[in-house]
Amino acid sequence: MYLSNEFTNATLNGNYSVAITGHSGQVPEAGVGILNFDGKEKVVGFMIFNLPGLSFGERSLCKSLFEGKYAVDNNGSGSATAKFTLDDGSISETSFIFVVNTIEINKVAREVFFIQKDLTKTTGSLITFVITRLPEEGEFTLASFKGTFAFNGITQGCQIPAAGIGTITFDGQGKYSGIDILNFPGSAFPDRKITQSPFDGIYTMKEPGIYPTISTTTQSKAIFLITKAMTISGINVAQEYFYIVPSNNLEFTGGNLVISVGKKILD
Repeated sequence: MYLSNEFTNATLNGNYSVAITGHSGQVPEAGVGILNFDGKEKVVGFMIFNLPGLSFGERSLCKSLFEGKYAVDNNGSGSATAKFTLDDGSISETSFIFVVNTIEINKVAREVFFIQKDLTKTTGSLITFVITRLPEEGEFTLASFKGTFAFNGITQGCQIPAAGIGTITFDGQGKYSGIDILNFPGSAFPDRKITQSPFDGIYTMKEPGIYPTISTTTQSKAIFLITKAMTISGINVAQEYFYIVPSNNLEFTGGNLVISVGKKILD
């Protein structure tokens, strides 16, 4: 049993993946990132936000450095302040509240849920994100993605929703393939249609634990973030991922942002 008076700033310690979702804004927003907590009060890292472009269906990626301080209360909740520095040098500041969801045997937080205090200026969204602790040892490589994952995804911020399930297999060397089973709007409301679409593509490693991809089927660009991993023979092998994809192919996504979560089912 984890006693309430055992929570301290040392509860947050190490590298954490960050899966970001925007809620109820004018247009959808999401992102990924990596944060490092020093176990005392400081947190640094970066986030990559998927934001709306100048026209419908157009999206852009914006990287921001993250620097802040945090404090953990003895009941497992806490607060943080942060400064975001964009590539163009502009700076913004905000604050968060959070609560520890899951802990490890050594009493370090495995998963923490964050809520941003202020709405974002670009979309008016309320930002929430889940951080998950990454392995202390091992490295991230192309081989970190290997095996078959089952996934489910849904479009964000659209009047007519679409959703999908499927499987994706990574070869550990930069290629992937899979099948999408999609639920789309039909020819007239409220009709729906189910389609099966094979896909394939390539992936690279931009940052440790973050993998940009491009689909050779739809030419859609996307980002996979490893949210849970196991260290095997010195390699941090993905067990779960968080996935965001914008697409200018309106038939594929309805011009909306797609968020998906995948879990490994086969090696």
